[in-house]
Amino acid sequence: MITSLLIREHEAKGRISLPKFWGRRFPRLMLVYGMCAAFLTTVILVVRRGWLKSSEGGTPMRPAVFLDRDGTVIAHVHYLSDPADVRLLPGAAEALAKLRAAGFACVLVTNQSGIGRGMYTEERLRQVHAEMTRQLAIFGVSLDGIYFCPEAPVGEGDDPTVIDHPDRKPGPGMLMRAARELGLDLSASWMIGDMISDVLAGINAGCLGSILVRTGKRLPEPGDYPGVVYQTADDLRAAAALILEETPGRKGMTTAG
Repeated sequence: MITSLLIREHEAKGRISLPKFWGRRFPRLMLVYGMCAAFLTTVILVVRRGWLKSSEGGTPMRPAVFLDRDGTVIAHVHYLSDPADVRLLPGAAEALAKLRAAGFACVLVTNQSGIGRGMYTEERLRQVHAEMTRQLAIFGVSLDGIYFCPEAPVGEGDDPTVIDHPDRKPGPGMLMRAARELGLDLSASWMIGDMISDVLAGINAGCLGSILVRTGKRLPEPGDYPGVVYQTADDLRAAAALILEETPGRKGMTTAG
């Protein structure tokens, strides 16, 4: 199209010398067009590769650390429903700060069967989480998301390995929903908790790894769950250090916010 316009310009001036025009100017134009085309092709390839690693919103997907609540971030209280009983575990806020500084989203995922059992309400749960959030804020730390499952387990056994609701751990539902809503890369994410159901939730969601901490319920005995692969740590602070050691590209990295 540009070539034809240039030819018509020459025609309007009453002098057409195609051999001279093609011999002197056209190669330069073709060189410029070629360079532009190569540049645009490179840009398109980069954008497409970025899209493959992006969330629906077009922003790069982040790795996350999914966290159980009781016995991991705060002290375990049986069917906690009173905000006055919320107490951060030692080193928990520090661990969250380090993980977020390294670029990990920190997302709480907690089973709350007390709601399904009629022991407390969702409003009461929100008050508990508001108090936990307030205590974290004292240390300048916040969570990227809080997800809970209010469903009570089916039957009397309360087997921590059985998925009786997709959102109730060991089901992966809460983790997968958070990944969709927050733009998280599950394959680069971790799960930390104090029960085997936490470990299995991470495995079932396709997380990179799961860690059991010793600050909640007792750890399983060797051989209790053959074939289930996980690591152990004394507490959330130690678990965070383990994660940062295994992702050296993020150790010491800082992010805004």
